[in-house]
Amino acid sequence: MLPERIRKWCGLLFDLELLFQRSCSDVELTAYKVQETLEAKDISGSQEQHTSEQAATTIEPRLAKRSKSL
Repeated sequence: MLPERIRKWCGLLFDLELLFQRSCSDVELTAYKVQETLEAKDISGSQEQHTSEQAATTIEPRLAKRSKSL
């Protein structure tokens, strides 16, 4: 009887851990999207000062860093 209870608790803890990891992953993805949106708005607001080529060279290294970390 006791080993069955232990298996159930271990299974529940494992399920909770997976749920927590998925939640953290969703939060990170949302934060990434918000940051990208804010950066895109900043760039679009300052396009009068920069050419599109300069803006592209500014964004590309940031995207490469983020894609590696995801």
